[in-house]
Amino acid sequence: NSQTDEINRIEAGKNYGWPTCEGNCNTAGMTNPVKTWSTSQAGPTGIGFYKNALYVGAVTGKRVWKIPVNGTSLGTPQAVFTSYGRVRAVAPAPDGTLWLGTSNQDNNGSPTANDDRIISTDG
Repeated sequence: NSQTDEINRIEAGKNYGWPTCEGNCNTAGMTNPVKTWSTSQAGPTGIGFYKNALYVGAVTGKRVWKIPVNGTSLGTPQAVFTSYGRVRAVAPAPDGTLWLGTSNQDNNGSPTANDDRIISTDG
């Protein structure tokens, strides 16, 4: 909400803390997220699984976070696609590429002549 953005591995019956906890916490009965960021670095918007990694759009952080996946474990997030501004959507495409959608034309973005757009990339 105001301090920590997160990714959770959703399982039935688990309590992920909101609004009692934001990010990791030690409150009994709460399940901690698997990855967290400060809100200035993320603002997660869309997520896609592509080539053994999660790609998480970060509208506030103006990037995509690439997180390697190994079974049920997540690796270290790496900032990628940092030159497109506010990334609103991320999705694997039918042609085998990864698509990104930008959202810079609203009151929170810094639009360029080519915004908003859908970008096709190989990840």
